[in-house]
Amino acid sequence: MFYVNLALEENKSDIKFSLLKSDIYCDLKQYDNSIDILKSIKSTGHFADTVNVQLSLSYYEKGNSLGLENKSVGDNYKLSIEKANEVIDANPYFYLAHDVKVKALHNSTNHNEAMISLNYAIELFPDSIQLKCFRGIEKFALNDFQGAIDDLSLYIFSTPSNLETLSLAHRFRALSYESLRSYELALEDYNQSLLYNSDDPYTYFNRGALHLLMGRKAEACNDFRKSADLGDMEAYDQIAAHCN
Repeated sequence: MFYVNLALEENKSDIKFSLLKSDIYCDLKQYDNSIDILKSIKSTGHFADTVNVQLSLSYYEKGNSLGLENKSVGDNYKLSIEKANEVIDANPYFYLAHDVKVKALHNSTNHNEAMISLNYAIELFPDSIQLKCFRGIEKFALNDFQGAIDDLSLYIFSTPSNLETLSLAHRFRALSYESLRSYELALEDYNQSLLYNSDDPYTYFNRGALHLLMGRKAEACNDFRKSADLGDMEAYDQIAAHCN
């Protein structure tokens, strides 16, 4: 950041450096600083699509950072979706705009709208296996459990390189199997999910709930404690109820 600031002092009108600075602020979770820079650039009319997609990403990440109890979470997701739509209206083939939009819709629990957006994006990018993974997650949210398994399996069997998304795909396939009472298959997927991301509190919580359902109290309590250690507050309720 020091060198970016230094460069900006040398040429404060260099919009590309300002874009870089806003991107760095976003990576540092200083979302308001990132948004302020992007708004300033937007007023110039330059790099409109790039600015809007970065605004969409910054609002989305800010929403994620606030926690569900914060009343402004929904406002940030709404702004994220609005900025993504501006990009998509101007340039439908700007992939990142679709990516951020469907994530913001998912986190806003607008699952039907997310499904519509995903199907449109998949028409534009038919080879995107990641979009089909996201569609599988939305199908789970809409109680289409077999459809979710089908899409998530396509992603998993494609040997993707993004381990975070691969972990997510295994987790949601596990949830789908569990909803269909295929408990052993669900357990296998939870284990695989944690193999790719061992620091996800929600997967430990979900696996703990499955262990409890299967009568494995000791294993369940181990998972609930791990989930709590990683910051999932709901896990404490399960510990209090089942692990004393």
